[in-house]
Amino acid sequence: MYDYAGEIFKRMGQLQRALESLVNGHAYREAVELARSFFPNQVVSLEESWGDFLVSSGQVDMAIDHFMEAHKLTKAIDAAMLAKKWSKATVIADHLDDEMASPYLTKLAKHFLSTKSYKEAEKYFLKANEQNEAVL
Repeated sequence: MYDYAGEIFKRMGQLQRALESLVNGHAYREAVELARSFFPNQVVSLEESWGDFLVSSGQVDMAIDHFMEAHKLTKAIDAAMLAKKWSKATVIADHLDDEMASPYLTKLAKHFLSTKSYKEAEKYFLKANEQNEAVL
């Protein structure tokens, strides 16, 4: 219903109301497209809201890229780990500063240890400054 109202407001030239209606109707694709053209300063927050909506509706793996578009790397890595997208999680972890990355590095290391990927486990234990854990 809201997404339909958004389209009507858009045709009437009431773009802010159209954007609000699209967001209220969770029509994020259309909302982001509209924002890219008329409200570029809102695109980042819309991408984050889209990611949050996807997580809340159980589509965690689809949220990862939206969090990355919003520059919310901790939300992106949380979503990647929750969705068991370990290769994406490693890429994201490599872009976090050391302090922010530390808890994620340990989780990655434990995952790789559980899958018997010992070389990867060692790499992430060392990055997390947990040298004692790296000695297998």
